[in-house]
Amino acid sequence: MKKILLTLFLIAAVCVANASRSGDLFRIDEQKLAVEMADLSAIENLVNTENLTLSQLFADNNELAVSALMPSYGAASMVEEGPPLGIPSFVWGFCLGLIGILVVYIVTDSRSESMKAVWGCVAAVIISVILQLAVFSTSTI
Repeated sequence: MKKILLTLFLIAAVCVANASRSGDLFRIDEQKLAVEMADLSAIENLVNTENLTLSQLFADNNELAVSALMPSYGAASMVEEGPPLGIPSFVWGFCLGLIGILVVYIVTDSRSESMKAVWGCVAAVIISVILQLAVFSTSTI
């Protein structure tokens, strides 16, 4: 029975790993990149033609500088949207249990993300109990 459970687990793991592959990860949309970089190109041209420093740029052209540079400049960019490290909150709770719930709670400070981690922990406990019962029921005393 242990061999069957191990084989099923390995097959499931391979299937999940194959299903999670994405071929579009390394494709670049040139038009979207050009749109995103338009403000930075305008700032670069302004800095090169007028020989400005960052403080002069913020003083003279505040709108352009703030719109292009502030999202990636300063502590405001350190705030992370979504789950920690891009790992789903359910997985944090499933793999790390109470520690995973704590990490999600501290990093995201979001009730919905924390509840996803709690459900991941609950799922891990249920699966663990079911597997323990299966192993216990098949073993001979």
